[in-house]
Amino acid sequence: MWPIVGHNRAVAYLKRSLDSNVLSHAYLFAGPKNVGKMTLALVLAQAVNCSASEKPCGECPSCLKIAARNHPDVQVIKPLAAEEAEDKKAKSEIIIDQVRTIQHWASLPPYEGRYRVFIFEQAELLNEAAANCLLKVLEEPLPNVLFILLAPSTGAVPETVASRCQNLSLKPVSAEEIENLLLSRGLAPDQAGVLARLADGAPGWALTALEQNDILTSRAERVEKFLGLVNQDYEGRFEAAEELAGKGAQGRSDAAGIIRDLKVLWRDLLMVKIGHVDGIINLDYRDKIMALGNRLSHVDIRAFITVLTAAEEWVGCNVNPRLILEMLMLDMPLVDKVRAKR
Repeated sequence: MWPIVGHNRAVAYLKRSLDSNVLSHAYLFAGPKNVGKMTLALVLAQAVNCSASEKPCGECPSCLKIAARNHPDVQVIKPLAAEEAEDKKAKSEIIIDQVRTIQHWASLPPYEGRYRVFIFEQAELLNEAAANCLLKVLEEPLPNVLFILLAPSTGAVPETVASRCQNLSLKPVSAEEIENLLLSRGLAPDQAGVLARLADGAPGWALTALEQNDILTSRAERVEKFLGLVNQDYEGRFEAAEELAGKGAQGRSDAAGIIRDLKVLWRDLLMVKIGHVDGIINLDYRDKIMALGNRLSHVDIRAFITVLTAAEEWVGCNVNPRLILEMLMLDMPLVDKVRAKR
């Protein structure tokens, strides 16, 4: 049994391919962040190199080394940070020199296992030269070499590269499956239910949150603050934006997390407004969310969700994160008693 949460169709397909010895030389696993792409890639690497009869066993030396990411025949290729690249490019990307190095290693027989496996993390960050070089490698498949590309969608990778791979789409995992995973890790049922909904189909995020208490602590502080913001005038809101920025929101990843939490909360408010209370994600704040949702109009809630969706795109551009937070404070709807003070 493959240790994968969800993705039953993808796992079944890969198992059939292994059993019938018709494994492709290249795969593209496409899906949202933390949905399990890397986990599936590593398990596939284990399966093709496992020495047990039931593959992957997860216990043989090969499986253990791959799980620990120190197997000599399994390499993970990550984008170079801007400061690592020789030309000091402004953005992180996978460059042609990295692919040429892989090309060299792929020409050699496996050192210890049966397959050399190359996993391209964030394959959407292949620059044009690197993508063209990789295309040549994929067009001339070598025996006992497996390429696995990970990306948010098939369209995020150059079509020429994606067409040389077997494409497998990984959909968000159900909250029930994530909740069962968390329960198996010893989490209390009420906490597991909340965390499974917050994960939004990403078991990787849920496990990280389980291991790093500061993630849930920060989230609880944010939700408490966000619930009170609609009662604040603009002065209070800008003070809140300044406080959030002071806690690290200057960085894009921090700002993205704040916007994500805001969007989840306002989605919950919309669920209350349309009478779908069971759809609330922040279950531990259900009563407060219901009370606030009844004080806001359906139009205001939907309009602010649209603003938050746009803000998610701004974070990915060159917009100052602090400025984004301040703009959100201006656009956030006001409850009636605050409007009356204007």
